[in-house]
Amino acid sequence: MLEMGEEKLYEFMRKTSRNHYSPEKARELLEIAKDSISPDFIEEALLFEVKSLLKLIEYIEDQIKEVQTRILALWETVKDKHYLQTIPGISDLMAAMIWAELGDVENFSHPDQIVAFAGYDPKVKKSGNKKVISGPNKRGSRLLRWVLGRAVVQAKLFNPVIEQYFKKKISEGKHYNTALCAAAKKLIRIIWSVEKNKRTFQIPR
Repeated sequence: MLEMGEEKLYEFMRKTSRNHYSPEKARELLEIAKDSISPDFIEEALLFEVKSLLKLIEYIEDQIKEVQTRILALWETVKDKHYLQTIPGISDLMAAMIWAELGDVENFSHPDQIVAFAGYDPKVKKSGNKKVISGPNKRGSRLLRWVLGRAVVQAKLFNPVIEQYFKKKISEGKHYNTALCAAAKKLIRIIWSVEKNKRTFQIPR
């Protein structure tokens, strides 16, 4: 661990924990390692394991890049028949993943059906004569919900329609995640509209 140094240790921790650990944590572990006494063979074994894991991460990252390249190649063969990629915030890779999960948008007569398919419709529980409505039920396609979640984060930065809608929800006192979920539903309705009407996205004047 000490031979790795702070920067390489932090990078390893960041990748394996999906950004859960901070540089301070890596620094803390190095300080603990300096004060600890371990047999040389144990330290060598641990170092070997860490290096093996780093190589495994590099291999997986290369495989991900290769899969993404293949996905984009397939998307290019059908891209001219679709319009969701014209929406600011939705990259070609995101568009391909959304298309792969949705299939033909004609199968959805209303955008709320896509909202439900993605698991963004609210949970509804009955308690006596009362209905309790809470956050998204998270049923349906996990992949679609994941990619839409990434897309809406980008859209609120580059798409004025989504940006204004998100800010409106925040100004109404909504929690960040609640506002983001509402913006994702808005994005779904836009996707459904451009695909259904076969028109490129236009920013309203």
